[in-house]
Parts: sequence; C-alpha cells; structure tokens
Amino acid sequence: MQEVLTELQDKQREQAKEKAHQLLAQCVELQKKKNQADKEFKAATKKFDKELGKLLSQLERSLGGQPPAEEESEEASEEAASE
Repeated sequence: MQEVLTELQDKQREQAKEKAHQLLAQCVELQKKKNQADKEFKAATKKFDKELGKLLSQLERSLGGQPPAEEESEEASEEAASE
C-alpha cells in the first residue's frame, strides 16, 4: 500500500513539475512579446516626437516672422515636386 501511495505522489510531483515548466515557458514567451512591443512603441514615440518638434519649430518661426529653416525649404520643395 505504501508503495502505491509513493508512486502516486511521485506522479503528482512529476505532473506539477511539467505544469510549472509549461507555465514558465509561457512567461518567457510573453515577456519576449512585451519587450518587442515596448521597443516598437518607443521607436514610434521617438518618431512622433521628432515630427512634432519639427512642426513646433516651424510654428515658432512663422509666428516670429522668420523665414523657414534651410532643411524645411528643401522638404517643402521635395513635397511640391512629388505632387
């Protein structure tokens, strides 16, 4: 009887160990996905911040009566040419 009980306990421990292994693998995979999403979000935020900075600079110059910066003039020329 004791032998059967020991076998059942061993089997339960093995099943618990397998389940823990599966859950850990899922955690690692989810963490990888989160890290990738964070990286993509940061890149997109940086891009939007850069674009917003350019627009705010243009706005400041236009309100101050200053001509557009050299690179803005080139961008405007390129956009006009592409249309």
